[in-house]
Amino acid sequence: FSSSGNIDPRDVISYYLIITGLSPLFNAGLGVASQTIKLIKHGELNEMLIKPVNPLLYPYAMTNGRNLVGISFGLLQTMLGIFIAGGISSNAIPYILPVLFNCLIINAAFNIIVGTFGFYFVEAGGAKNAVLHLAIFGRGELMPIYLMPVSVATFLQFTPFPASHYHLTILLQGNRLPEWGFVFIGVLWAIALMFFALRFWKHGLKKYEAVGL
Repeated sequence: FSSSGNIDPRDVISYYLIITGLSPLFNAGLGVASQTIKLIKHGELNEMLIKPVNPLLYPYAMTNGRNLVGISFGLLQTMLGIFIAGGISSNAIPYILPVLFNCLIINAAFNIIVGTFGFYFVEAGGAKNAVLHLAIFGRGELMPIYLMPVSVATFLQFTPFPASHYHLTILLQGNRLPEWGFVFIGVLWAIALMFFALRFWKHGLKKYEAVGL
């Protein structure tokens, strides 16, 4: 992690194309969480609970169905970023599965956790925005983590945020690889967050059903 040396414009351009293009592909913008909060606050979740529909998967279907254009542009943007960067390195192949696992599971867990805020907070939308702003910084979307001060970059690697977005971004760039130790930390975060997310959701749902909202 170092910000020393010259900054290559092509490197930075490809980085931002990839990291912002990946966001709609993995629902990193917490759109699913927003949809879940709306279902809870507007009472529409009641309809989901009496139908053979999974209330956790339904917001994904609604959000992705309405955002097909954004997902398509995100995919094209990511591919353009990879092309500008020069393509994926063969050295990245062993990392692909664990990094993809982390990206999928951590973002899914964040969406469940933040969506569950709707059971507990009146201003759940504001709490969602606060989490999103923190995540955007922590995953390197405002500034590449490799350009941050060493102490900040190292600290962030022990949080779930880089594994949710940054690791996959630099992997697709092809000129950097995440350290295996940090990828493993991401795996631990993914498992822990998903476990907590499902327990948090079930507890909130029981509370929701008990008061008859």
